Amino acid sequence: MTRVGWSWRLLALLTALATVVVAWHWHDVVHPDWRIAHHARNLLFSHRALHVYADDVDAQMGPLALVFSWLPRAAYLVLVALSAGLVVLLGARCSGRRSPGVVGVLGAAALVYPWAQLAWKGHADDALVALGALGVVAALRAGRRWWALGAFAVAAAAKPTALAVLPVLLADRVLLVAGAAVLAAVYAPFATVDLPAFLKAGRGVMHTAPGSLPDIIGAKRFHRPPRWIRPTEAVLGLAGSTSGALRGRPVEGLLLAFTARALVETNPAPAYSIPLVAWSLALGERRLRLLVLAAASFWLADLDLDGGSGWPRLICLLLLGYVALRATLDPPATRRPARSG
Repeated sequence: MTRVGWSWRLLALLTALATVVVAWHWHDVVHPDWRIAHHARNLLFSHRALHVYADDVDAQMGPLALVFSWLPRAAYLVLVALSAGLVVLLGARCSGRRSPGVVGVLGAAALVYPWAQLAWKGHADDALVALGALGVVAALRAGRRWWALGAFAVAAAAKPTALAVLPVLLADRVLLVAGAAVLAAVYAPFATVDLPAFLKAGRGVMHTAPGSLPDIIGAKRFHRPPRWIRPTEAVLGLAGSTSGALRGRPVEGLLLAFTARALVETNPAPAYSIPLVAWSLALGERRLRLLVLAAASFWLADLDLDGGSGWPRLICLLLLGYVALRATLDPPATRRPARSG
């Protein structure tokens, strides 16, 4: 891959350090999601390893994220926070811009606090999916097809939501088939041991929260997610990323896919908007509206959880989805000739 400019590297370093400082401010606060990951990782390293999702349905993260949580909490926090710098570097490779410019600097600044939340709350799964998706796009644009498969494998092993990243590999049928095989290989052992329990866990565990879209359209509050939530998220995610891949705009397609997923989620958690902020860095300056809307959806989710109205967040996500759709339907982006690698 081509080297990124010094300005991008400096911005990545500053972003990583700032994220560590912000995340460390919360190092003595043990979030419930960290406890879930900690408990599930103990199951993963026991004789009940393949029953981890049956025994702990709250563990909605992939095996790689559970393995990552084996680290001491301080090391976990610092490593996830430092990876914000990698987001900036991968964003630079995806955007193809020689320097970050004003919007790139704003995007990196907007990433610091949200990414710090992933670190101290125990969401290495979401961080690895966001990084893996950027890695896939960056590797494909550099002609490094097997690097792209490796990046997808990281995302797939981190969280099942990586299914929505799979269509980015559409340009190469061999990679697409290999990516699907990787995804199946990661989760098939757990599914074959206890399929009913695995499917029950896959339905999701977050109760329908006030202000979420399912709540507004009539789902019962504080109950488990309706059965249509996960299939709808899967279909919308695949449709969004497929449209982006077919138009030569994979990052825009990912934004569209994960915006749709965030929109129909039963819990208006800020974590669902953090990858959107990260991927906005890969778009370049002319996508300023996407960056602003992605960052706004994160902060509005925080207000929603604090008891505010859910409508501002939903309207923001609808606008973000509309702009992402328009960006995805732009004339196909010019691609570089691919090299074997």
